[in-house]
Amino acid sequence: MLKKRLFWATTAIRFIICLPYFYNQHVIAMTKAAGYRGAFTINFGRNYKHPNLYSLNRIPIFYANHTFLHFGLRLKFTQELLALQNFKNYLRNFGAITVANWIPNI
Repeated sequence: MLKKRLFWATTAIRFIICLPYFYNQHVIAMTKAAGYRGAFTINFGRNYKHPNLYSLNRIPIFYANHTFLHFGLRLKFTQELLALQNFKNYLRNFGAITVANWIPNI
């Protein structure tokens, strides 16, 4: 099914695609075989020198109430926001869910 969807989608767009959250090397190989030049993930973050073009990070805009200022701040403070999100995940895994919920979502 994934192979069929990948090849169908390339008839409309042949540049870049968003990988599903469960992607692996097999999915990346199928994406390349379908003719895509790159793919981005759901992973938050910037891409630096010589990134793997088939597993690019991204800084998404999801909510309608976000402004260009909000997006600009996310771009400027990507590393800090990522560290904050990692800390929030650490707190949740440690069992401090109430404290973790004080940290806003990025």
